[in-house]
Amino acid sequence: MITNDEIKKLAHLARIEVSDEEVAGYAKDLESILSYVDQIAQVDMSDLSPRHLQGNVAREDTNASPSGQNNEAMLADAPASQDGFYKVPKIL
Repeated sequence: MITNDEIKKLAHLARIEVSDEEVAGYAKDLESILSYVDQIAQVDMSDLSPRHLQGNVAREDTNASPSGQNNEAMLADAPASQDGFYKVPKIL
């Protein structure tokens, strides 16, 4: 259980002002969030292979042109190009 003092300390660390009425609401919200995180932590993932745990796995891009066959066509649509590359304004 999160105490009101802990909420006030978190608010102080975050440099935000909270009223006494808001403290009770934040305590309830944080308790709900932490309960959900606890549910997630209890999920049994022992039967998953490492591949399932990787998250965002890159796929082979089927639209790529590895041989550079379409470079001229792509550069024709660019506002500016130089030496076979898009030319963009300097940012720094």
